[in-house]
Amino acid sequence: NIICQYGENNFLNSCKSNGVDGLIVVDLPYPENKDFAKGTTKIIDTIVDSDCNSIVGGGDTVAAIRNYKKGIIEEFSHASTGGGSCLELLSGNKLPAIEMLKK
Repeated sequence: NIICQYGENNFLNSCKSNGVDGLIVVDLPYPENKDFAKGTTKIIDTIVDSDCNSIVGGGDTVAAIRNYKKGIIEEFSHASTGGGSCLELLSGNKLPAIEMLKK
C-alpha cells in the first residue's frame, strides 16, 4: 500500500516524479488498523494541505476520513462511496449498470 511503499514524507514527491502532479486518487487503509493509523492520518493531512485535486474512492476510506476529523472530507474535491466503480470510471472503463440503463 502507498503508505508502506512511500512513507509520509515522500508521498507527494513520489506522485510528482511519476507524473501525477495535480490529482490524487485516495484509497487508504482504515485508520483503526493500528499498524497504519499514523501514516493514514498523515497522508490525509498532506493531501488536504496540497494544491492537488483529490478524489476519495471507497466507503471505508470516506468513513476513515470523516472519523479522523470532523468536516475534513469537505476539503477533498470529490468523495465516492463506490470505490471500485469510481476507479473503473476514472480508468476509462464502462460501468455495467450504467450501460444497462442506456439500453
